This record gives sequence, C-alpha cells and structure tokens, in this order.
Amino acid sequence: MHYTLSTAFIFVLVPFAGGQEAAPLTIVPTQAITVAQGEFREITCKVEGVTIVGGVVTPSVKELTWYFGQDESVVRLQQDCPTGCPILQYDPEQHGTSRRLTINRMEQQFGGTYTCRASVNSRDEEVKKVIGYYIAASVIADDYQYPKIYSEALIRCKVAGTPAPEVTWDFAKEENLLYTRIQASPNVRVDLVEGLRIQNITENDEGYYRVQITQEGQNPILQRIRVIVRTPITWTTLPVVRKQAVFGKETELYCQASGKPEPTYTWFKSNVSKDLGNDVSKIVQVGSRFSVDSRNPGTLRIIDLERSDTDFYWCQASNHGPPEDSPTRPVFMKVTVPAEIKQIYNVSVDESLVAELRCEAEGSQPMGMYWKRVNNRAIYAGPAPSEQGPVQQLSDPRITVSRLETNDGGIEKTALTLRITDLKRDDRDNYTCIVNNTEEYRYQNGSIRVRFKPDLSETKAVQYNWVNSKREIICRVKAEPKPTSFNWYRIFPTDPEVPEQILGNNITFNMKTDDLRINLDAWTGNLTVNLREIDNGNVEVRSFFGTYRCRVENENGITEKDIELQQAYEPGKPTVNVTRVTPRTVFLAVQSPLINGGMPVTGYKVSIQDEQGGDEPPRFYQLVSEIEFPGLRPATTYQITVQAVNEVGPGEGAPVLRIKTSDTSVPDKVTITSDKTSSFADSYTLQWDEPVDGGSPISGYVIKYQEAKQKDNSTKEAQAVGEWTKVTVDATERLYKLTNLKGGKSYAVQIQARNSVGLSTVSQIFFQTKEGGPSVGQVIDAATPSSSSTYHIIILAVWNFWRLFL
Repeated sequence: MHYTLSTAFIFVLVPFAGGQEAAPLTIVPTQAITVAQGEFREITCKVEGVTIVGGVVTPSVKELTWYFGQDESVVRLQQDCPTGCPILQYDPEQHGTSRRLTINRMEQQFGGTYTCRASVNSRDEEVKKVIGYYIAASVIADDYQYPKIYSEALIRCKVAGTPAPEVTWDFAKEENLLYTRIQASPNVRVDLVEGLRIQNITENDEGYYRVQITQEGQNPILQRIRVIVRTPITWTTLPVVRKQAVFGKETELYCQASGKPEPTYTWFKSNVSKDLGNDVSKIVQVGSRFSVDSRNPGTLRIIDLERSDTDFYWCQASNHGPPEDSPTRPVFMKVTVPAEIKQIYNVSVDESLVAELRCEAEGSQPMGMYWKRVNNRAIYAGPAPSEQGPVQQLSDPRITVSRLETNDGGIEKTALTLRITDLKRDDRDNYTCIVNNTEEYRYQNGSIRVRFKPDLSETKAVQYNWVNSKREIICRVKAEPKPTSFNWYRIFPTDPEVPEQILGNNITFNMKTDDLRINLDAWTGNLTVNLREIDNGNVEVRSFFGTYRCRVENENGITEKDIELQQAYEPGKPTVNVTRVTPRTVFLAVQSPLINGGMPVTGYKVSIQDEQGGDEPPRFYQLVSEIEFPGLRPATTYQITVQAVNEVGPGEGAPVLRIKTSDTSVPDKVTITSDKTSSFADSYTLQWDEPVDGGSPISGYVIKYQEAKQKDNSTKEAQAVGEWTKVTVDATERLYKLTNLKGGKSYAVQIQARNSVGLSTVSQIFFQTKEGGPSVGQVIDAATPSSSSTYHIIILAVWNFWRLFL
C-alpha cells in the first residue's frame, strides 16, 4: 500500500510600508497558500483603490515588479522562463496596476519569499509573501509479509516526507486484540528507511503490525501489515525421474511439498538443468492443452500430447520466499508415438529358395517387435532395440530375424525382416508381426506362399469300382499355385496302336452302349466312372477296369500318376461265435473276413429266424467286435446268419448258427455299491446296480437289516441282536436310506431282486455307523423310503422349530 500526503507551499503575506501611510499594495489571496508539489497556482499583486476617470489612472502606478529569494532576483517574463518556473503576466485591463505571478508546476526550488514592489504616486511600496516548500509523508509496505523463521527479519515499511515524519510500531497477536506499542531493544530496531528489524524471528512474532506515521500539519497515516512467519519447503512427493506418455493422449505430472504458508507451484519446461531464473518463456502457460488441478495444485495435466512436448519439466514450489528458498525438481517426459504397422510385404517363393517377410512400423523408438507363426504359434524374436541382427532362431536354424531402425524427417521407422532359407512346403503359413512401444500392441498378418509343382503322392495307386455304381477316381493334388489344367488318360499297355486315350467331359468311352460313361469334372479334376451295365460278365464293362493316368500342370511344372482301377466285390464270410445266451438276448463275437472284396468292411447284417416260423427283420450293425441281439423270446430256438457288408453290398453269410434262448429264471444276484461305513450315527444309505432280470422284468427289491455282532463281511449269516427289519422298494429305485439306527454299531443288510419267477440270491454286506447321537434334522422313521422327500421336509421343519425351545 502507498499513502501520500499532499506536498504544498504556504504563501505568507508580509506588509511593508515605505512611508507614513498604509501601503496600498496587496497580494491576493491574502491567506496562507498551500501548494502541492507539481500543482498549478497563481497569485496577484495589485494596488488598492485604483480609479480611472477620462483615461487617467489614480493613483499613479509605475514599475510594478515581482522579486524572488533573498537576492531578490526579478521574476522573468514568460518568454524568458523554462517550462515550469514562475512567470509574470500583466493584467492588461488594470492599466499596470496589478501583476499576476504563475507557477505552472510546483517544485522545491520555487519555494521561498516573493516580493512585489511598485511606485505608487511617486512613493515606493512593497509587499511580501512567503511560500514554504512541503513534502507530504508517504509510506510503502506490503499488506502481507512472510519473513523466514529464525532469520534476521525485516518487516518492510518505507516512510518518507519533509519535514521527517514520526513513526511508531504496534503489535497484536490476533486481529481482534488490542495493539501494544513495540519498544526498541537489542532484538528489535526501527529503521525509518526500511522498516522494523527483528533478530531470530519465531512464530511468536507472527501477527498484526500497525505503523502510525505522524507529520506536522497533516493527518496521521495508519498502515497495517499481516506477518506470517515462513517455514522452509519440504518435498513430500517428488515427481518421477522419467515419465512415459502417449502421443495424442493425456498425462499428469505431479509433485507435492509442505511448508508455511502452503506452497504454490509453478511448472517450467526447459532442457537445461539449472538457472531457471524468472524467464517467463520457460514457464508452462496454462491454456487449452495445459491445466492445473485445483484440488491437487501440484498436478500439471497435459492433453492431446504432441511430439514437441518431449522435454524436461521442472516443478518449483514456493511460499513467498526468495528464489533460493523455492526448490525445483525435474522430470523428463518422453512422448511416445504409438507403434503402427504401415506395411507387410507378402511373398511367394519357389520351394527350396529363400523367403523374406518384411514388416515396417512407425512410432517412437525403442520399439518391441517380433514374429509369431499363426499355425503352430512359434515365436521368432529379433535383435534388441538399437541392434541390427540377424538373430538365428534356436527352434529352426534356417530362420533368422533382423531389425533396421531409421529416422526419416523426425518420423521414426523400424523394419523387422523374417528370413527363411531352404524353403519347405510346410513353411507356407500366415505370420503375425507384433509391435509395441506402449502398453498397447499392434498386430498384422503377412503370408509366405511356397510355390511347387503338383504333388500327387497322396493319390491311391489302386482304386475300386463295381458294376451298377457311379464312383470317382480321385487324383489328390497339392500344388502352389493352383493347377491350371487336369487331364485324364486311359492307358492300354497291350495295344501298341492306341497306347493311351485322353478322356474329356461326359464322353462315351465305349461307343457300343449308352450305359457305360466317363464323366470328367473340369473344376475338381476328379474322374467319375459310371458303370450301369447289369451283366457283370460283359466284356465291355470289364474294359473299364484297368490303368488311368492323372496329369496335372501348374506354373511350376507337370506331374503324372497312374491309377489302377480294379473291380470291387462283396466281402467274404465273417467269423462268428456265440459268447452268451440269456432268455431274451444273444451275444455274438464277430471277426471281419480276411477278404474284403477291395473295399473296407463297414458293418454287419444279422438275419434271425424262429424255427417255429417267425422271422425277425434283419438288423444292421456297425463294425464292432461283439453284437448284442435283444428282444427275443425265452426258451425259443433261432437260426442266425451274419454277413459282412462293404460299399458293394452284403457278402456271403457265415455258417448258420442254431441257438436256443434260456428259460425264464429269477434275477441275477444284486451288486451292492455303497460304502461299508456311514457318515451318520443314525442312518445309512444303501446303493446297488440293477441286475440282469432273468427274462422277466424286475418288479421290486426286498431289503432286510438288523444289528449284528459280526463286523466282517463273511458270507455267513450274521448273529442277530434283534429282529430283522424288512422293507420293499420299487423297481425304479437304486438307493434306500436306513434310519433310526444306533451310533457306533455294526449292522447287516441284505437285498434281493424280485421278478415273476421269484427272488434272486441274497446279497449281503456289513456296515458300521458313526459314533454319536442322532444328526440334527435327520429323519427318524425306518419305514419311510428315502424318495419321500416331501415327508422328510415336513419332519425337518418340525425338528428345527422345536430346537428353538430346547
């Protein structure tokens, strides 16, 4: 704050008489005059009582003149005075009886005594006016000041004025408390030029200071200063040394410090390591892309990152201290342009030569790059960034990977080349170029095509057809590029005149019959031989069996292969044996015939006839080693014939089997599958598998159990402790829960299956219950089947209800 009292001059009228009578000469204004420094002011010296009659001025006035200073130098006329000095001007209307003195801009040298003299009626008269020079008191001080703790502090308050003003200092710890006068001491000294000096200032000196400036003739000036004792800045969170950011994205730089008052932060951008100074050009200007988080003042946010943002950034923390007390910390931010694959050059190379697959990418270096084969997911790594290579792959010495890094006008480029020597057909694949220089990866596939002439190695040299069939002779081809032509020939090795005949599409090879045709599919190159002649002994039909030649051509060459077309027949007799007979089912073991007729055996045809005259429809089975023929009648004799089947048809049947099914009997013995220990003290779950029914459907199961002394699983009858408990279970059940048992006891349990004939042989095991009492919520009703879930739920709910009152 800057307060100023007006600077002024005071004109004092001093009367002077040259004779007996009062001087008629006066200066207007007559009172004291205060003129501030730089002010404009006029005063006039005139003769009183002037009259003009008929052009005659009374009294007579001559040589009305102003003088200045002790030497009474004459005040010059306007044209003789530099700008600003006092000048004289006549008042023309007063006929020389008054003269005006003008001060255009008051300065210190214009202060002093001004004398006005004139001859009035031949008598010398004069009057004086004193102008005293005055500089108003002024004060310059900041409202808030922050001296450093434990230092020699200066509370700055500059006071000036003429005459010198009187200065007093007062202090109050809080704003609303009374001020007390500060007395000078060895630790406190008032400096009228600079302010108040305090030795070794502490937080006890923090508060409100009031300065009172008093100057004679002026109103006092009051200046209040709020003093906050400053503590040094300490970093609480330093910025990271190196920051990775992504082009086009946003990022944040962060620093945090503590101190009193709370630090403020300024970010600089500079590639220098020191002497940031106050160079405004280095300060990061908050604008469209740069902003400071109001909640975290030490955070600088940058959006839409550009390449030029790569630089050192300096965080400066300050709390109203000098530059040396405002520490700075640097962070280098690297703006990474994300990798982007620009080009992959696909290649097509002849077998056994060299293939090079090149992937070009743009983006900031260093850049991670490698190749990955799509088919077998093999990874081919290249040299480390800034290295060239090539790097030989341990998985395949034929493969090397090399890297090339360039900088084209500030655009960083990296190329990764996959090189395969002695190229093989199975090198044909898609290869993925994988690139990254940030957290994001870029992928793009390139392909290697291996060119080779047609390969017919997978074509079968012997193929089959038969009368009344339409069948293709297949020439399986591998070729790159695709074949440009397929040609089929009929070869006649015993006919020297026509050793071969080219076959076209839908031609009649034998012109004597319309039933014999050869069709050529020009798209796939497969040859279809259509033999529709019924007479298997026809000579012309037989002429279709023989040698055919497949000839395939592409850009890399021609390949031929001869195929022998032979006549296929029905398969021979299979070997059949009876393995098991039940009242309703026959089980047969079957072996394929040694002679399959040229075509694979695909299954079996089983025909069965009841000797009492009833025929079963034939059944067909896949190629299995055992045939199960269910649905028969008990105690009935059947004749069974088994034929092997291939694409031509069923072959000759095996010798007829004469088989009699078993008579109806009780079911087989039940197999018990449950454990021999129970997880509960008062229950046990019995489980079993469904047995063979003996030719009559199972109608149910009979279960008996009792406590027993015997604890092993011998077949002997258990020694009963009590009576057997007997229950009957439906035929659909495969488990039953025995309840109301005793904990830590041994029990015997028996089960029998029942059908219309009777009960099966007894199956028996011994089991042991768990030690302890009844389980919470366990059903205590031996007569209730475990499948009655609704009843169990009711019992469980009642039990849990009564537990609340126990």
